[in-house]
Amino acid sequence: MRSKYFKSISVFLFARIVIATIFISASTNAQSGPITEDLNIAVVHGYMSSPDDHWFPWLKNELQDRGISTKVLSLPNPSFPDPEEWQEALSVKLGEIDSNSIVVAHSLGCIATLNYLNSLKKEKQIAGLILVSGFVSDIPNLPQLGDFTQTNLDFSKLRLMVDKIIVLGSPQDSIVPFYLTEELANKLQTTIVSIPNSGHFLASDGYKRFPQVLTAIDEVLGTRGVN
Repeated sequence: MRSKYFKSISVFLFARIVIATIFISASTNAQSGPITEDLNIAVVHGYMSSPDDHWFPWLKNELQDRGISTKVLSLPNPSFPDPEEWQEALSVKLGEIDSNSIVVAHSLGCIATLNYLNSLKKEKQIAGLILVSGFVSDIPNLPQLGDFTQTNLDFSKLRLMVDKIIVLGSPQDSIVPFYLTEELANKLQTTIVSIPNSGHFLASDGYKRFPQVLTAIDEVLGTRGVN
Protein backbone atom coordinates (compact mmCIF):
# COMPACT_ATOMS: atom_id res chain seq x y z
CA MET A 1 0.00 0.00 0.00
CA ARG A 2 2.78 2.38 0.99
CA SER A 3 4.59 1.39 -2.21
CA LYS A 4 1.61 2.41 -4.35
CA TYR A 5 1.29 5.68 -2.44
CA PHE A 6 4.93 6.67 -2.94
CA LYS A 7 4.73 5.61 -6.59
CA SER A 8 1.74 7.91 -7.12
CA ILE A 9 3.55 10.76 -5.41
CA SER A 10 6.63 10.17 -7.58
CA VAL A 11 4.57 10.23 -10.81
CA PHE A 12 2.83 13.42 -9.68
CA LEU A 13 6.12 15.18 -8.86
CA PHE A 14 7.71 14.02 -12.11
CA ALA A 15 4.77 15.39 -14.09
CA ARG A 16 5.07 18.76 -12.34
CA ILE A 17 8.81 18.90 -13.04
CA VAL A 18 8.21 18.17 -16.75
CA ILE A 19 5.52 20.86 -16.98
CA ALA A 20 7.75 23.40 -15.21
CA THR A 21 10.66 22.56 -17.51
CA ILE A 22 8.54 23.07 -20.62
CA PHE A 23 7.25 26.40 -19.28
CA ILE A 24 10.75 27.68 -18.46
CA SER A 25 12.07 26.54 -21.84
CA ALA A 26 9.26 28.33 -23.67
CA SER A 27 9.83 31.51 -21.67
CA THR A 28 13.57 31.41 -22.34
CA ASN A 29 13.06 30.94 -26.07
CA ALA A 30 10.62 33.83 -26.19
CA GLN A 31 13.10 36.12 -24.46
CA SER A 32 16.19 35.00 -26.39
CA GLY A 33 15.39 37.03 -29.45
CA PRO A 34 12.73 39.04 -31.27
CA ILE A 35 9.75 37.34 -32.89
CA THR A 36 10.17 37.36 -36.66
CA GLU A 37 7.18 35.35 -37.86
CA ASP A 38 5.17 38.50 -38.72
CA LEU A 39 8.17 40.43 -40.00
CA ASN A 40 8.31 41.49 -43.63
CA ILE A 41 11.26 43.07 -45.43
CA ALA A 42 11.30 44.94 -48.75
CA VAL A 43 14.45 45.78 -50.69
CA VAL A 44 14.40 48.81 -53.00
CA HIS A 45 17.03 48.92 -55.75
CA GLY A 46 18.59 52.02 -57.26
CA TYR A 47 19.46 53.67 -60.55
CA MET A 48 20.22 51.35 -63.48
CA SER A 49 19.63 48.34 -61.26
CA SER A 50 17.21 45.43 -60.83
CA PRO A 51 16.21 42.79 -58.24
CA ASP A 52 18.78 40.38 -59.71
CA ASP A 53 21.75 42.70 -59.24
CA HIS A 54 24.49 43.10 -56.63
CA TRP A 55 23.71 41.72 -53.14
CA PHE A 56 19.92 41.74 -53.45
CA PRO A 57 19.40 38.02 -54.32
CA TRP A 58 21.86 36.97 -51.58
CA LEU A 59 20.07 39.08 -48.97
CA LYS A 60 16.66 37.74 -49.99
CA ASN A 61 17.88 34.15 -49.70
CA GLU A 62 19.52 34.77 -46.33
CA LEU A 63 16.37 36.31 -44.90
CA GLN A 64 14.05 33.69 -46.34
CA ASP A 65 16.27 31.01 -44.81
CA ARG A 66 15.47 32.67 -41.47
CA GLY A 67 11.78 32.40 -42.23
CA ILE A 68 11.36 36.14 -42.91
CA SER A 69 9.05 37.20 -45.72
CA THR A 70 11.25 39.18 -48.13
CA LYS A 71 10.73 40.76 -51.53
CA VAL A 72 13.04 42.75 -53.80
CA LEU A 73 10.95 45.31 -55.63
CA SER A 74 11.26 45.91 -59.35
CA LEU A 75 10.84 49.59 -60.18
CA PRO A 76 10.02 50.89 -63.67
CA ASN A 77 12.56 52.19 -66.18
CA PRO A 78 15.60 52.07 -63.86
CA SER A 79 17.86 53.48 -66.59
CA PHE A 80 15.54 56.47 -67.06
CA PRO A 81 13.75 56.69 -63.72
CA ASP A 82 10.83 59.02 -63.16
CA PRO A 83 10.06 59.97 -59.55
CA GLU A 84 6.29 59.89 -60.02
CA GLU A 85 6.42 56.45 -61.64
CA TRP A 86 8.59 55.15 -58.82
CA GLN A 87 6.22 56.58 -56.19
CA GLU A 88 3.26 54.87 -57.84
CA ALA A 89 5.19 51.60 -58.01
CA LEU A 90 6.22 51.84 -54.35
CA SER A 91 2.65 52.50 -53.25
CA VAL A 92 1.59 49.26 -54.96
CA LYS A 93 4.59 47.02 -54.33
CA LEU A 94 5.41 47.97 -50.75
CA GLY A 95 1.84 47.14 -49.83
CA GLU A 96 0.59 47.72 -46.32
CA ILE A 97 3.80 48.48 -44.47
CA ASP A 98 3.38 48.60 -40.71
CA SER A 99 5.22 48.09 -37.43
CA ASN A 100 6.42 44.68 -38.66
CA SER A 101 8.02 46.13 -41.80
CA ILE A 102 11.66 46.89 -42.57
CA VAL A 103 12.72 48.61 -45.78
CA VAL A 104 16.26 48.23 -47.11
CA ALA A 105 17.10 50.72 -49.86
CA HIS A 106 20.16 51.33 -52.01
CA SER A 107 21.32 54.52 -53.73
CA LEU A 108 18.42 56.15 -55.64
CA GLY A 109 16.10 53.74 -53.85
CA CYS A 110 16.83 55.62 -50.62
CA ILE A 111 15.46 59.00 -51.70
CA ALA A 112 12.59 57.27 -53.53
CA THR A 113 11.66 55.43 -50.32
CA LEU A 114 11.94 58.60 -48.22
CA ASN A 115 9.74 60.48 -50.69
CA TYR A 116 7.16 57.71 -50.47
CA LEU A 117 7.18 57.55 -46.66
CA ASN A 118 6.96 61.35 -46.56
CA SER A 119 3.70 61.13 -48.51
CA LEU A 120 2.05 58.73 -46.04
CA LYS A 121 -0.11 59.59 -43.04
CA LYS A 122 1.88 60.75 -40.05
CA GLU A 123 0.57 57.99 -37.79
CA LYS A 124 1.95 55.25 -40.05
CA GLN A 125 4.76 53.41 -38.24
CA ILE A 126 7.41 50.99 -39.52
CA ALA A 127 10.03 48.99 -37.64
CA GLY A 128 13.15 49.97 -39.53
CA LEU A 129 14.77 51.72 -42.44
CA ILE A 130 18.23 50.75 -43.70
CA LEU A 131 19.71 53.16 -46.24
CA VAL A 132 22.81 52.22 -48.23
CA SER A 133 24.71 54.94 -50.12
CA GLY A 134 21.73 57.24 -49.87
CA PHE A 135 21.39 60.94 -50.55
CA VAL A 136 18.83 63.74 -50.32
CA SER A 137 20.69 66.42 -52.29
CA ASP A 138 21.73 66.55 -55.93
CA ILE A 139 24.61 64.33 -57.03
CA PRO A 140 27.07 66.52 -58.97
CA ASN A 141 27.78 63.95 -61.69
CA LEU A 142 24.18 62.74 -62.05
CA PRO A 143 22.00 65.79 -62.79
CA GLN A 144 19.44 63.49 -64.48
CA LEU A 145 18.38 62.31 -61.02
CA GLY A 146 17.72 65.83 -59.76
CA ASP A 147 13.92 65.48 -59.90
CA PHE A 148 14.09 62.95 -57.05
CA THR A 149 15.60 65.50 -54.66
CA GLN A 150 13.04 68.26 -55.24
CA THR A 151 10.61 67.01 -52.59
CA ASN A 152 10.52 69.00 -49.37
CA LEU A 153 11.11 66.14 -46.94
CA ASP A 154 9.80 66.44 -43.39
CA PHE A 155 12.68 64.80 -41.51
CA SER A 156 10.96 65.20 -38.13
CA LYS A 157 7.99 63.26 -39.46
CA LEU A 158 10.23 60.58 -40.97
CA ARG A 159 12.11 60.12 -37.70
CA LEU A 160 8.82 59.63 -35.86
CA MET A 161 7.54 57.16 -38.43
CA VAL A 162 10.51 54.79 -38.19
CA ASP A 163 11.55 53.04 -34.98
CA LYS A 164 15.16 52.54 -36.10
CA ILE A 165 17.07 54.15 -38.99
CA ILE A 166 20.52 52.94 -40.02
CA VAL A 167 22.63 54.56 -42.74
CA LEU A 168 25.57 52.79 -44.40
CA GLY A 169 28.13 54.33 -46.74
CA SER A 170 31.71 54.18 -47.93
CA PRO A 171 34.23 57.05 -48.04
CA GLN A 172 35.41 55.60 -51.35
CA ASP A 173 31.99 55.76 -53.04
CA SER A 174 32.67 57.11 -56.53
CA ILE A 175 28.98 57.50 -57.48
CA VAL A 176 27.34 59.05 -54.43
CA PRO A 177 29.95 61.17 -52.64
CA PHE A 178 30.29 60.16 -49.00
CA TYR A 179 29.51 63.68 -47.78
CA LEU A 180 26.02 63.33 -49.28
CA THR A 181 25.40 60.12 -47.34
CA GLU A 182 26.71 61.84 -44.21
CA GLU A 183 24.27 64.68 -44.84
CA LEU A 184 21.44 62.14 -45.07
CA ALA A 185 22.43 60.59 -41.73
CA ASN A 186 22.67 64.01 -40.10
CA LYS A 187 19.22 65.08 -41.28
CA LEU A 188 17.73 61.84 -40.00
CA GLN A 189 19.69 62.30 -36.76
CA THR A 190 21.29 58.89 -36.93
CA THR A 191 24.89 57.73 -37.08
CA ILE A 192 26.45 56.47 -40.27
CA VAL A 193 28.11 53.06 -40.54
CA SER A 194 31.26 53.81 -42.54
CA ILE A 195 32.60 50.82 -44.48
CA PRO A 196 36.02 51.60 -46.05
CA ASN A 197 37.02 50.68 -49.59
CA SER A 198 33.55 49.48 -50.59
CA GLY A 199 32.74 51.83 -53.44
CA HIS A 200 29.01 52.05 -54.16
CA PHE A 201 28.33 48.53 -52.84
CA LEU A 202 27.88 47.14 -56.34
CA ALA A 203 28.70 43.68 -57.63
CA SER A 204 31.61 45.31 -59.48
CA ASP A 205 32.86 46.51 -56.09
CA GLY A 206 32.79 42.93 -54.84
CA TYR A 207 29.38 43.17 -53.22
CA LYS A 208 27.45 40.07 -54.14
CA ARG A 209 27.13 39.48 -50.39
CA PHE A 210 26.55 42.19 -47.79
CA PRO A 211 26.80 40.86 -44.21
CA GLN A 212 26.71 44.38 -42.74
CA VAL A 213 23.11 44.76 -43.95
CA LEU A 214 22.17 41.58 -42.09
CA THR A 215 23.85 43.05 -39.01
CA ALA A 216 21.80 46.22 -39.44
CA ILE A 217 18.60 44.17 -39.73
CA ASP A 218 19.52 42.31 -36.54
CA GLU A 219 20.01 45.67 -34.84
CA VAL A 220 16.52 46.74 -35.90
CA LEU A 221 15.12 43.45 -34.61
CA GLY A 222 16.89 44.01 -31.32
CA THR A 223 15.02 47.28 -30.85
CA ARG A 224 11.69 45.60 -31.57
CA GLY A 225 12.06 43.20 -28.68
CA VAL A 226 9.30 40.68 -28.17
CA ASN A 227 5.82 41.48 -29.46
